[in-house]
Amino acid sequence: MSNLMTKREKILNFHEEINKHEDFNLIKESFPHISKKIELLCGDIILHKFFTSLMMDSRDGNRQGFPKHIASAIVRIEKFHETFFEEELTLQQKVTVKDVWGHEKVHKPFEITGIDFIKYN
Repeated sequence: MSNLMTKREKILNFHEEINKHEDFNLIKESFPHISKKIELLCGDIILHKFFTSLMMDSRDGNRQGFPKHIASAIVRIEKFHETFFEEELTLQQKVTVKDVWGHEKVHKPFEITGIDFIKYN
């Protein structure tokens, strides 16, 4: 339970610090829905995915994108978040990252192509 409280306290501290951050306030003024999501997802690796989704056009290729000063502010806030929650995010990455090809045998591509596979030790 103490770890939960520690994380909770750290999130509250992050909210306090981020609201003093000039870049965050710039985002908050221009795109309040984005600032709300940053506050909601703080301390979680999912926020990194959200930041990435903001910078990539996943709709129709015709999106205008952010003004340069907003895009720069988003990148700086992402770095601020990564630094603030470095220990927690590192632990989450260790837990969530898995080898997506772990079930494949090393020689499988060779079997498909008909090439003989010779394993050297």
